[in-house]
Amino acid sequence: MKRKNISNKIKLVGVKRNFRTIDFYIIGPGGERLYAFTKNYTEKVYEICKKGIRINDLRTRKSRDKGMMNLVKYTNYIMPYLYEYYELAAVS
Repeated sequence: MKRKNISNKIKLVGVKRNFRTIDFYIIGPGGERLYAFTKNYTEKVYEICKKGIRINDLRTRKSRDKGMMNLVKYTNYIMPYLYEYYELAAVS
């Protein structure tokens, strides 16, 4: 699927679910919380995502942390599906 740039007002937030997993939610411009996915995490990933990070910033992030790069890779993979399912705002 083609990569689409999402509006900069849309963020990804991580919430701890249990000992090793985080539930990730998309926070839209209106403040609604939409479930995105669940992944295992490292402390660095949780620290970055607990306050929220813009999706476009996350998708272009580079790091030596393997957990962070796995999150970036999975986010790039799943975003076209979430874009269509939730009808997210795109940048033209």
